Amino acid sequence: MMKKIARLMMVLLVMSAVLMTAALAEFGLVTGSGYTNLRQSPSGSGGWLGSYVPGTWMEIIGEQNGFYQVKTPDGKQGYMSTSFVRIPHKSWGAVGIVNNPKATSYLNLRQSPSYTATVLGQYYNGVPCRLISRSNGWYNVELNGQWGYFREEYIRETNMTFSGEVATVQTADKKPLNLRQGPGYSYNVVKKLQHGSYVMVLARGNDWCQVSVEGAEGFVDASFLKDEIIPPVIHQQQGTSATQSTEAYALVNNPKPTQVLNFRQSASTTSRVLGQYMNGAKLWVLAQGTEWCQVVNQSGVAGYMMTEYLSLNNLPSIPYKTVMHPDRTFVYLRSEPMKNPANIQATVPHGDRVVVLVPGDIWTKVLWNGHAGYMMSAFLK
Repeated sequence: MMKKIARLMMVLLVMSAVLMTAALAEFGLVTGSGYTNLRQSPSGSGGWLGSYVPGTWMEIIGEQNGFYQVKTPDGKQGYMSTSFVRIPHKSWGAVGIVNNPKATSYLNLRQSPSYTATVLGQYYNGVPCRLISRSNGWYNVELNGQWGYFREEYIRETNMTFSGEVATVQTADKKPLNLRQGPGYSYNVVKKLQHGSYVMVLARGNDWCQVSVEGAEGFVDASFLKDEIIPPVIHQQQGTSATQSTEAYALVNNPKPTQVLNFRQSASTTSRVLGQYMNGAKLWVLAQGTEWCQVVNQSGVAGYMMTEYLSLNNLPSIPYKTVMHPDRTFVYLRSEPMKNPANIQATVPHGDRVVVLVPGDIWTKVLWNGHAGYMMSAFLK
């Protein structure tokens, strides 16, 4: 009986060791400017087993005499100098997840903790950011190398391994992407990541990226990650049937290939320039106007570009809005974007359509019956 118990204890110990090894598995990246040799023993004179390029992931089994004992992607085991294998540093801490009340809504990242501060970018649900501090209802955050402020009621706080780089899962068939325990298809699946979801990139190899998502950490095939924050495709309700909208985007289309198009903070040729783009650059359209479009670049920064220098895709030829007053009466068309009895040009009946010239969060410049002016954006649907 005692022998059976002893054998059972031994089996349990072995199983525990195996499970602990799997849980504590470490991975490193080959570094240097050229090939790094794999040796049979922890010595520079050890037998040669192969050589590997920088960016190759290695599973770290142990360490001895300045060498890591490693398992290579092609299944070999041997030793590599610790000088040429880097184990990525990981940081653990507070992370915020954008959590708008509606999936179709976005959250403004502002330059300072104020509703009137400059908008640096607009982010949809699921985008993670590093939380720096919190004060007076605002989080100070870092997101893709940019610092700003989010309202705290639209952020869900969690703790996880984080980085300053966010990427978007993009699979060709829009099927889930497997998050694996290691950098290879032979490793077990930790969880499935939905197409369009966001991850924090901890380290990049040639073929696999080490990433962190809420509640999990692992590796994904790098070919299914886009190094940008891509806004989601929004499902819109039309009549009695739900239809999926197509991604609205713009391509820069300057008159000459040597020219650049200014990406501005607001819809004005005197506004601060946030960037300059050559022909063919792609941006996502947040709001369309015949004079200016509100767009977001690949870093998630929102701004404006002149419509005449953009090639618009999956958008109507003329952007219409319908005037909607809660009392079904009328809305004022004004000569300036401010409330003043002296600037009222006309009263536009509830239900009339207007053409959007310049979209805006508070005021929208529109065209109605041949008259150009401003209407409060809240009354336009």
